[in-house]
Amino acid sequence: MIKLLDNQTTDRLATAAVPAPRSSTSDTLLRRASHLTRDDQMLIELSVRSGLSYRRISELLEIPSGTISRRLHRLGSLLHDPLIARLIDGPCPLERIDRQIAIGYFLRRESLRDLSLVHRLPPAQIARKIQFVRGWFRGATLSRDRP
Repeated sequence: MIKLLDNQTTDRLATAAVPAPRSSTSDTLLRRASHLTRDDQMLIELSVRSGLSYRRISELLEIPSGTISRRLHRLGSLLHDPLIARLIDGPCPLERIDRQIAIGYFLRRESLRDLSLVHRLPPAQIARKIQFVRGWFRGATLSRDRP
């Protein structure tokens, strides 16, 4: 977990951050990042929205720059994943609870146990819903690729 910013660090961040020019790709990343945990959202926003370097982010958060680099690479891979894109950007015909469970599992990497506690469903039912989403995505991808 990333140490949350205190007011002093937030003030330094506000004066140090110069907003980077945004493209539709960065807007898409930021929209998808809104489904991440607060700490992961903060990393994406510092990198994409503020345009800060890994080194500058590591100084502000007092975390090694290698850790920042690895986390941002992992988050970027997740946010560009076609399944995540389909769940968040649509069209997504899944029921709302199935989407929420899938986003929690595939994007936020929440465990079956944690998802079952949040959604008040047995872990076996959560596992079936995740399998259903995997099957739906395979079918949606195959049908899209057919001539």
